[in-house]
Amino acid sequence: MSSLPYGPTLPYTCNLAKLPPELRECFLELSADDATYDFLRNHDGSHLGTWASIKAKTLSPFLSHYDVTGITGTSKMFLLSHEHWKKLLLPPPQPEGSPESDSPSLGKLLDVGAGDGGVTAHLAGLFRAVEATETSRVLAWALARKGYRVWDSDIAEKGVPPSKPFDVISVLNVLDRCSRPLDIIRAVGAGLARPHGRAIFAVVLPFCP
Repeated sequence: MSSLPYGPTLPYTCNLAKLPPELRECFLELSADDATYDFLRNHDGSHLGTWASIKAKTLSPFLSHYDVTGITGTSKMFLLSHEHWKKLLLPPPQPEGSPESDSPSLGKLLDVGAGDGGVTAHLAGLFRAVEATETSRVLAWALARKGYRVWDSDIAEKGVPPSKPFDVISVLNVLDRCSRPLDIIRAVGAGLARPHGRAIFAVVLPFCP
């Protein structure tokens, strides 16, 4: 495993004693992998350069901070690597010699509030079809250019897109940044395929919606 010169502390452990038994049994401990350290090396603040800073300052009077950072790449987000998602979502690898395929084995993904698509990209390779929602029209356009089917709507108001149901719906670092988190959770539940659909929620702690 690679490491950084300044040795950041990246804890992935959990005090299982504080979890109820049903959650304790489901907990899967991950660890920082090469992709995690690569992101930290490449996005430590020194990668932006003069050109990106100029673009950000030029666009700021006309666009929201959220749109500007998405366009210029000045505020990248990393949650889990592709390998992390594989461990969480795919069944354990089959014994050597068993018929396996490298093609995606999951169905359809909806990533809610996908932003610039940086986090979506680590998930996308596991699915046969990927859709995203994004209320920022600027970032929705950027997502569409990356090949995703994009819906520029707020699922708290309109529910999940009409292309439902989805096998997996991800809501990653969104609930703490919206005004109606409970409505989003309800919409996700209504948009999942039955009975195998799965919802993924990630929030920044401490949770302050």
